[in-house]
Amino acid sequence: MAPELSNDERPDVVNALVAVSDPRAVPILERILTDRARTATVREAAGYVLRNMEYLDVDWSEDTLRGWWNSPDAVLHRHALRSMGAAACPDIVRAVARDPATHCEQLPSTE
Repeated sequence: MAPELSNDERPDVVNALVAVSDPRAVPILERILTDRARTATVREAAGYVLRNMEYLDVDWSEDTLRGWWNSPDAVLHRHALRSMGAAACPDIVRAVARDPATHCEQLPSTE
């Protein structure tokens, strides 16, 4: 997901990374996701790959997800919510489900 990829090329690279599900890519993709110097589009793509790898389930700790959720960074905030569920941070998921406007008003979707 190099920044020099065109918008036409990026989906092919993202889909290939999802299909391969190489665990060696996880730390690299996580660095891209959390690197605020990169564009939101590239960071969102890294998060998408991490959440959708076909043969690999990336399991972030609850502390990591809560840290991202509490971050002022909208990309990390969205990624954290999309990575949560019944097992991780159910209180946040329930709160957002009860009142999404309050919890997600600052988070326009880019995906």
